[in-house]
Amino acid sequence: MITKNIGNKEFQFSNTLRVLYNLRDVFHVKTFEEVLTNLQHIEFEQQLEVIYTSYKAATPAQLLIDKEEFIDYFLDNMGIISTSKLSQEIVDGLIYTGASDTEREEAEKNAQKPPENQNP
Repeated sequence: MITKNIGNKEFQFSNTLRVLYNLRDVFHVKTFEEVLTNLQHIEFEQQLEVIYTSYKAATPAQLLIDKEEFIDYFLDNMGIISTSKLSQEIVDGLIYTGASDTEREEAEKNAQKPPENQNP
């Protein structure tokens, strides 16, 4: 769970697989792998979708504000860098929540390795 002060309000954001599951509908895909592929290079508008989906997953229904009101408030109180940072923090949680530091380091190291030359 991520807590973030935006303007004069405090918001909670989920960074669990529930968000990844819900993002399938946002990105119009069927599998987690397709969502993860889409998350590798998302546009600003898609970052807002990730953030709202995360907020929605973390907020009880009776306290939830609708998407348009949330995005309007968010746009009036956040900048591009802070939006990208929050989006990345959520995405990192989707990937690494529950992993030890060692597991995370190993996964990041393996992800950065260049593909091996497959020529015979």
